[in-house]
Amino acid sequence: MLTGVFAIIAAFHFVNVNVTSDIFLTSVLYILPSLLVLVGSWIHSGTRKKSGFWILLVGSFVLLLEWVPAFLGSFYLYGLGWGLVILTPGVMAAITIVSAWASQRSK
Repeated sequence: MLTGVFAIIAAFHFVNVNVTSDIFLTSVLYILPSLLVLVGSWIHSGTRKKSGFWILLVGSFVLLLEWVPAFLGSFYLYGLGWGLVILTPGVMAAITIVSAWASQRSK
C-alpha cells in the first residue's frame, strides 16, 4: 500500500500546474492508475478479497505499460533526476504486484 502512495507522490512531483492539459494528462496516465494500485493493495491486504488483487493488477498493468516508453526517452529529455521520478510509479507498481502475488501464493 505504501508503494501506491509513493507512486502518487512521484506523479504529483512532475505536474506543471500552469497547464490544464498537463494536469489532466498526468492524472489520467499516472495518478488514477496509482490510485487503483493503492486501493487494490488495501483491499487485497486488509480484507483478503480476491477483487483487491484484480484491481491492483489492472492499475499495475497500466503503469507498467507506461514504463517502457518512459524509460526510452525520459533520461535523455529530462536528465537523471527527473527521469527517475518519472519511472517511480511503474517501479512501485511492479514491487506491489510482486509482493501481492507472493502473499497470495503463500496462502
